[in-house]
Amino acid sequence: MINIATELQNALDGKTIVVRVISLRKCLNAAGVLDPPSLQLWIQLFDTYYAPGDGETKHSLESIQNVYIQYISHLGTHCFQMELNDGTKSFTSYKRLAGASGGKRTYTTNLTRALRHSVYDQIAQFKERNPLDPNKLCPILGIPLGLDAEVDHEIPFAKLKEAWLKLHPSLKEVCEQSQSAHVLKDTILEESWKSFHLENAVLRYVSKAGNHSHRVMT
Repeated sequence: MINIATELQNALDGKTIVVRVISLRKCLNAAGVLDPPSLQLWIQLFDTYYAPGDGETKHSLESIQNVYIQYISHLGTHCFQMELNDGTKSFTSYKRLAGASGGKRTYTTNLTRALRHSVYDQIAQFKERNPLDPNKLCPILGIPLGLDAEVDHEIPFAKLKEAWLKLHPSLKEVCEQSQSAHVLKDTILEESWKSFHLENAVLRYVSKAGNHSHRVMT
């Protein structure tokens, strides 16, 4: 029988992503709500290693009321699901919680954040020029977009980034403005990226669940 608290403590003490992933995968063999001691350990892991995906906001620790281990049918996998104080629910994969995607920020993470930050105005323009129809179907899940639909890159953002970086192989530095925002130090390179994104990005609306279904498996 899985001792969730023990495995969460092993994950918290783990010095590598692999160790944390192994322990967290074991937790997913259980089901139901975490007991108070396990919940506190889970929140410590969330605080230490989890970083939100690009365009997401990390939930405050105080807002997490409960955490469930639950099977997500449309993803075909078990995930950790947070129940927040306002009644909403949000899920994350064990990989994201272990720091395998996101987690403590690396150069690559900071660079991606800087590139995302640079094109926020283009995302805003897309929303302004293309009013959301919540009744249209999500291209990922085939369900109504809903009022909380999100803007997604049909050509994955990572591929756009890689293509642009090949044009600037010597790019190495980003400047951290604050804990959550990064910008490129070189304004000429920033303008180059903005132009590249404007010419090559294909933006679309997807449902919130559809957008998260991409992220939770990475």
